Amino acid sequence: MLSIVPALLPSSTSGFPQPAIRVVKADEAVTYKPCRVSRFQETNKKHVTAAVPKGSMRAAHGLYQALPALLHDARLAPHTKPFQRRLLAFFEKLISMADYDTMTVRVPWGGRDKAYGEADARPGLAEWLGISRRTVANYFTFLEKWGYVGTVASGRSAEKVREKTAEGNELPVYVICIPSPLKAVPDLPAETAVDEICTPTAPSGVVQLHVEGLLPHTRAEKHQEGRGSATHPISGAASGAVVTTENLRQGAYWDPHKTTKRRGQRWAAAEEIRAQCFALRPLSKKDLASVLRPWLVDGWTVSDVLNAFNKKPDGTDWPHDGVPITKHTQRLRGWVLNRLNAWTVDGEPMRSPDQRKAFEHAEILRRHAAEQRRILEQQAEHAAQIAKGPSPIEIRAKAQIRAIFANNRRHRLTTA
Repeated sequence: MLSIVPALLPSSTSGFPQPAIRVVKADEAVTYKPCRVSRFQETNKKHVTAAVPKGSMRAAHGLYQALPALLHDARLAPHTKPFQRRLLAFFEKLISMADYDTMTVRVPWGGRDKAYGEADARPGLAEWLGISRRTVANYFTFLEKWGYVGTVASGRSAEKVREKTAEGNELPVYVICIPSPLKAVPDLPAETAVDEICTPTAPSGVVQLHVEGLLPHTRAEKHQEGRGSATHPISGAASGAVVTTENLRQGAYWDPHKTTKRRGQRWAAAEEIRAQCFALRPLSKKDLASVLRPWLVDGWTVSDVLNAFNKKPDGTDWPHDGVPITKHTQRLRGWVLNRLNAWTVDGEPMRSPDQRKAFEHAEILRRHAAEQRRILEQQAEHAAQIAKGPSPIEIRAKAQIRAIFANNRRHRLTTA
């Protein structure tokens, strides 16, 4: 038995596919290759949700959620330090180009020469990060395998696009994800009976929350409005975030507002700066500490250094070029010195914001102590005068006043 299946065959004149008829046998399996998502549907919620890898969820934020999760992922630890730095820089570049409303990123790979055509030779991730096209593919393989990136729509060459536009190629679209901390709950055995009066116990693998005021109930009760609900619910993209302490740093390497006195403390401060500024990871903590030494020795803190990276001494922001994404440490050292040299006068570090606050606070305390000391001295002097009795001047003054009153009294008597 024969079947008629519609197909598209290329035309030799127009270059666009033309409808045609293909005859297949009854026992022949007919497979259809799924079409690429339309450019107008690339950020559709349905397609974005379908692209999220299994066991992952769409990230609510890139720099504050997805990047720290990858940094502390146990699967990244066995790899070498250079690979970790390059993969984190690659992921940070993707996040910097993402649309935070949908957490999708539309970016070219790059890495092709003009032999493939002008459209395919446009710069992309390969040129921006100084890597090859094959390395870009490997990085995407790792991120998709670990659940940090999902493919919403693959790229397509301009030769395959029926409706050609000025851009030519259709760029691939990815969604930024994070591994979900939620685990599957095992099903209860069918023969397990549940008491209709008491609260049923949790199945194996599920931890009950024993928090006062938030105990579960089997029956509905009155006046339960607001029980267990957040006082200030989170809205927007952040509502999809799961509150968890997994994969987060347990403590700071160094207090951001504490000064350093020894070399080991400066290394810890440099490590804290590297932890908060991912693009400086190519610099080791010793290398970064040597660059920051004049400022740290002068009493600058981690908070002061990070503030100098973002703001000028007059309080205005630096241009939003950010830390250069590069593996060349000399360029990173030059960027750090360029930002910090603006906070120097005649080659000496200026007073940092934390130092200014500490000086102003100490000045207020000094004035308050001086005022309190003056008041106490006045009170002590007054108390000493009272304890000592009337002074000679006071005695003479009182005698003169009594003499004046006596003369006035005699004058009135004589005139009367």
